[in-house]
Amino acid sequence: AIKVWSPQGQIIYSDERELVGQAFPIDGELAEAFAGEQEAEVSSLEKEENQFEREHGRLLEMYTPLYVGDPPQVAAVFEVYDDYGVVAQRIETSRRAILLATLAFIAVGSVVIVAVHRWAGSIIGRHRNALVAKTSQLEAEVEERRRTEATLTESESRFRTLADTIAAAAFIFQESRMLYANRMAETLTGYTSEELEAMNFWDVIHADFKEIVRERGLAKQRGKAVPDRYEVKIQTKQGDHRWVDFMASAIEFGGAPAVLGTAFDITERKVAEERVQHMAYHDTLTGLANR
Repeated sequence: AIKVWSPQGQIIYSDERELVGQAFPIDGELAEAFAGEQEAEVSSLEKEENQFEREHGRLLEMYTPLYVGDPPQVAAVFEVYDDYGVVAQRIETSRRAILLATLAFIAVGSVVIVAVHRWAGSIIGRHRNALVAKTSQLEAEVEERRRTEATLTESESRFRTLADTIAAAAFIFQESRMLYANRMAETLTGYTSEELEAMNFWDVIHADFKEIVRERGLAKQRGKAVPDRYEVKIQTKQGDHRWVDFMASAIEFGGAPAVLGTAFDITERKVAEERVQHMAYHDTLTGLANR
């Protein structure tokens, strides 16, 4: 499973669409990730947001902060899962290999002890204990490094794939200006990211919705209670009209309030709804309104 979290605990993207828009408490490793740390934990999947992963048993949850801007700011957290059984098997294999090496060393040390003076036994014993302690420390460090590197590699790869293939337009705006737009935002609006970042965030909104979107976007940055999710119509660079399911989440960017938004194209659904409504109130043969 994949989730992208906003700083307010909202899931702004998930491959489980039912979770999109829901909010959950930010705690534990998720809170550490928003503080800029790369985190991972073995989850019992008891939390409500893990309802779709429970059938997989124990999973290793990995959290990666997503940075935007210069200087970089944590705008969201990317969460992925790995099978804990596979990870645990790798740890056990490494532990056994290190244990066998340690036992071999001790066996060789015992032969040497027989051949040398009695006083050498205490010295070898101390070195042996130190080696065991160091081996355990190195085992933990190697495993932690392996897990961190694997998590970073997988998270970066999945996030690049997500950013390139996500079915939602994603963008960040502060005050009135666009600061970031992903590839889907370019596809949806017909504008390049450079063009979008030179515009007010409401410039792509259809005239019928422009004022309400402007008011809500500015109010969201002032901390006022406005709807997080609603449907609006946009106007593309080519002059076409598209309907989107829009969701906004307040974030802090560069030390100032901003908004992280996502938009799914729902034009086909809206057209179908309008067609059904028209058929309900008009004659199917003549097209004239029913009396």
